Amino acid sequence: MKRLVIAILLFSSALAAIAQDAPGRPPGYDHLEHFVGRWTERGNEKTFLEVCVWFDGNFHVVCNAERKRADATVGRSLSILSYVPNEGYVHVGIGNKGSYETLQNGTFRGGLFEFLSTTKERGKSIVTRIRIGPFAENGFPFVVDTSTDGGPWVVAGTTDYVRLK
Repeated sequence: MKRLVIAILLFSSALAAIAQDAPGRPPGYDHLEHFVGRWTERGNEKTFLEVCVWFDGNFHVVCNAERKRADATVGRSLSILSYVPNEGYVHVGIGNKGSYETLQNGTFRGGLFEFLSTTKERGKSIVTRIRIGPFAENGFPFVVDTSTDGGPWVVAGTTDYVRLK
């Protein structure tokens, strides 16, 4: 009996130590919940599916997408969305044909995620802005804009994500 009491005390103190060492999750991660679910794109319901789930620990959202192409091939991609305290939101994506994309320093304000990236093309500075949201229960818009050399924003592409049940 004495050994059982000692074992219980050791076990409970070990659990308490583990709980104290577990990092708290800053509130910025909570906004990633918007992406969790099964999605398609309006107008592409029969050819596009994306499933996003929390990765173990609920610090990252992992999305797997599949697009059936007109040539009967299937495109697949994997995306990881996360939050880095004091730096912002991060997106890393890869595709089965070798594509790779990293977006950093994203923000979440007014119900919108926004990512900016700058590239140089033929001596011109091109800023790409990705806006995701505002979020509704059944979906959200995804808009890509570009600006060349500080000029006006021009919509380069847009789609509406629709939540599947």
